[in-house]
Amino acid sequence: MPQAVVRFLGVLLVVLGVSSLPASAGMVEAEQAYNQGDYQTAFTEYLAEAEAGNADAQYEVAFLYFDGMGTKQSYDEAAKWFLAAAEQGHADAQFQYSEMLYWGDGIAVDLKQSAHWTRQAAEQGHAEAQFALGSMYYAGEGVPLDLAESARWTLMAAEQGHMDAQYEMGWVYYLGEGADIDMAESIRWLKAAAEQGHYDAPYDLGDTYYYGDGIEPDYTEAVRWYRMAADMGHYDAQVRLKELGEPLVAVDGPVEGQVVGLWELYIFEGNDWKRWTLDIAADGTYVFYQEDVFGHSGTFSAKDGSWKMTSETSAWTDGGTYEVPGRDTFNMVGTLGPGSWHRVDWY
Repeated sequence: MPQAVVRFLGVLLVVLGVSSLPASAGMVEAEQAYNQGDYQTAFTEYLAEAEAGNADAQYEVAFLYFDGMGTKQSYDEAAKWFLAAAEQGHADAQFQYSEMLYWGDGIAVDLKQSAHWTRQAAEQGHAEAQFALGSMYYAGEGVPLDLAESARWTLMAAEQGHMDAQYEMGWVYYLGEGADIDMAESIRWLKAAAEQGHYDAPYDLGDTYYYGDGIEPDYTEAVRWYRMAADMGHYDAQVRLKELGEPLVAVDGPVEGQVVGLWELYIFEGNDWKRWTLDIAADGTYVFYQEDVFGHSGTFSAKDGSWKMTSETSAWTDGGTYEVPGRDTFNMVGTLGPGSWHRVDWY
């Protein structure tokens, strides 16, 4: 059960409404400036409010320092202001400070302090923190290994709609790790995660129904969940449906399911190797990059061993034949496909 991965995406959370008190004029001006892309003014306004003790402003200043928006990037300053807001009980700041401590983002890793601040946020009902604390108890990171405590905190997050926590609860009840084995509860939580778009949950449900693992086998339900997973690009689900002689949902669209994903190819050009990437979506669109520089994009079809590409951003067209002999290999014949592409990611 991995630690919740919440990285800093450079998106400030809306501060209006976070506090029960009316937003000050400075906070309103700061938010308006940020929304208009004037990060320097936003930083100046937030900083003034932060220095006056406003926890919401301290939280926003920390994010601006972390991402270097409107000011020089500084992990030290980010940590200082996250901590200032955290000490005032700001749940989001408590969790983000715990993440800096966990990952060592510009500061020393300290799992005990990370667990401390994760708990502070979790006890305020912060779902991401609850899931993270459950993960820490599962692995014994910063806290004693305790499967019952892990399950308890993970369940809190799951009940708030946290998709990954719901998926983990499916496994908690399946394996009996921290709770009694309960297949009805396992299926309930796996379904909740699957319905939110969790990548692995539909495939696991398919296996559960197909093998009758703790329940009566149900072939129809198994195929339904396998198809949901296959339609998301889940390779193992696509293989299972083919083994069962069932059609893939994606086959009815422009791109065969096993072709959907991000592929890379290295080309020897001049005196150096250059990397190409081809991002193929299930809806039949693509984006092509050379050395991570945009090349062109448009429509892409790949069915029954033949592929065709039509750019909508240039005059480029291409096509040919293909085969997918394994999970991570896409052999293409054509101008763009002089060899074997290798999978970087799939959807």
